[in-house]
Amino acid sequence: MRIMSTIDKGKILEDEVRDIYIELGAIKVEPNIMIDGNRIDLYIEMPSLDKTIMRVAVDCKNYATNIGKQVAVDCCNVFTALKNNNKIDKGIILTSLGYTADAKTVADAHGVSIKLLTELRGALIDLSPHLDKLITQYEDSDLFKKKCYIEQRASLSNFDGAALTPIKGDLFQYLLK
Repeated sequence: MRIMSTIDKGKILEDEVRDIYIELGAIKVEPNIMIDGNRIDLYIEMPSLDKTIMRVAVDCKNYATNIGKQVAVDCCNVFTALKNNNKIDKGIILTSLGYTADAKTVADAHGVSIKLLTELRGALIDLSPHLDKLITQYEDSDLFKKKCYIEQRASLSNFDGAALTPIKGDLFQYLLK
């Protein structure tokens, strides 16, 4: 049985993160590139909701412990320099395990996201962008502009089709009982 090196573990994480961003619609994903003398685990270009391209640098951390303040400071310094030189729009520290409160404070202060791998995996099944798009389409429709409303009514019936007591009030509250 071969023991994995930290480089091997890091590569496994980077590969998974790369694949997830491709699934999420990244139009460009470059692993292990140099930007202004800084090695970046993943450089990603993603279309945003307003159709602009977001340039993102991701630093993947597959550590056996939570990411601490100093790691966050080091990443934030690189990301801030790259943002100031107009090389990226956003920096993300991605960890497979977790991070300390101090690391989160540092990242927030620098406008850098710090995320767990589980959060990124969850984005693959996150329906909120799709729901937001549907809501926007509905709000742009004539149906919405005319303030049309379809009253929701429901009643219970038994198997022979005979109606039972009508449901009064909020249908969702009734179903939660």
